[in-house]
Amino acid sequence: RYLISHTDLLARIAVSLGGRSAEALVYGEVSTGAHNDLEVATRIARERGLEIKVHGKRDLEKMGMGALLGVSAGSVQPPCLIHLIYRPRATSAGRPRRIALVGKGLTFDSGGLSLKTASGMETMKIDKAGASVVLGVMSVLGDLKPGVEVHGIMGMTELALETELSHE
Repeated sequence: RYLISHTDLLARIAVSLGGRSAEALVYGEVSTGAHNDLEVATRIARERGLEIKVHGKRDLEKMGMGALLGVSAGSVQPPCLIHLIYRPRATSAGRPRRIALVGKGLTFDSGGLSLKTASGMETMKIDKAGASVVLGVMSVLGDLKPGVEVHGIMGMTELALETELSHE
């Protein structure tokens, strides 16, 4: 018996290879705002041959995604749910198994207010690390070519306190 399944092994490899993409999203390439993350996800989907579906605010309302909508209520940036899909090449073995990776992408614009303790403020960018890891994994699947269909789902929003007022 194997100590780890092939799916788990592929996921671990993808995480290690995709670490640069995830790190760039968390700490550099994208600093704040779901709209920036959407641009990055769209670019990666185009460059890596992934399908992308983007669900905007109206879709989220229809889906009953109250938590995501509630968190985004103070932001001028609309929330979205990004759904990336990697499909392996068709084989005679029938329909491939499917797995889903889900990550939270929460950025902050607190208008200068401290929402957390001092030590908590230092690590606020980690609140989008889940979505960043999902995006990092999705970005390397074309190279790894796993025989499974992989869905990467990321809820993206900005937590802001009356941002419309602070931007005037």
